[in-house]
Amino acid sequence: MQFGGYTLVRNSKDLFESFGFEDQPVIIGLIIFMHTIIPVQHLLSFCLNLVSRAFEFQADAFAKNLGYAPELRGALVKLQEENLSAMNTDPWYSAYHYSHPPLVERLSALEDLDSKKDN
Repeated sequence: MQFGGYTLVRNSKDLFESFGFEDQPVIIGLIIFMHTIIPVQHLLSFCLNLVSRAFEFQADAFAKNLGYAPELRGALVKLQEENLSAMNTDPWYSAYHYSHPPLVERLSALEDLDSKKDN
C-alpha cells in the first residue's frame, strides 16, 4: 500500500507543480508522501488497536467460559505487577494508544460477564 501510494505521489506532475517544482525530485516526493500518509496511519493504527482490544476481550470471555476466570485474574494481576504499566488510564487514551486493554478494563469486563451469567 505504501509503495503504491508513493508511486502515485512520485508520478503526479500536477502535485509537484502545485508545490512550485518544475521537475520531480525524489526526496521532495518522499517528503510530500510522508506528510500525506501521516493522518491515514493514525486512523489505521486506531482501528487496528480497536480490533486487537476486541480480540483480547473475546479471549478473556473464552477463558472465563472454560472456567479459568480465577486463574486469568491472577495472571493479569501478576503481569501488571511485572510490567509496571499504568493501572488505570483514561479509556479514550488507552483506546487510542494501547493495543491491549488496561487491567482495570479487563477485570471489569470479567465482572460484567459474571453478572450477565448470574441473571
